[in-house]
Amino acid sequence: SIHWGRKINFTIDFWVYPTKLSGTLLSMTSGYTPNIDYTGIRLDIDSSGYLTVNEFKNGITSKSKTPIELNKWYHIALVKQDNSLKLELFIDLISQCYINLHLDSDLSDSYDTWNRNTIGAFMEYEDTYSDYFNGYFDEIRISDKAETEFTPYIKEKGWERI
Repeated sequence: SIHWGRKINFTIDFWVYPTKLSGTLLSMTSGYTPNIDYTGIRLDIDSSGYLTVNEFKNGITSKSKTPIELNKWYHIALVKQDNSLKLELFIDLISQCYINLHLDSDLSDSYDTWNRNTIGAFMEYEDTYSDYFNGYFDEIRISDKAETEFTPYIKEKGWERI
């Protein structure tokens, strides 16, 4: 489980190589009870290559400024920083978009523990998956810090932005 709330920073970053432009890269859901809405975040790729961050209980969505292409490696990061409710998306070191997480009394407890975290698909309900990602992941990292400077790590791995 990923534990976080209003005052907790984190970073989820990974390398991705899409072979089809569609699907869910990452989903984090919590608070599901039968007949009650559950909360969560999705990171999806649309058919044009744009990444979309979506807080699906409240319908808050933000789209990347630039699309990604097929058959190329990209460094992706989701960062919650400054003890705020801002969740920011980076592609290859560049900030693309952000959403302000909406925590009201219904959500504040459920955002503290994300017990259904899925990479490469969306977990809708108990063991029900959809929107599978086609491609490859590498070096998936989850950190309890807000990392926004990935340059030393990326250069260490031999990747340089062209």
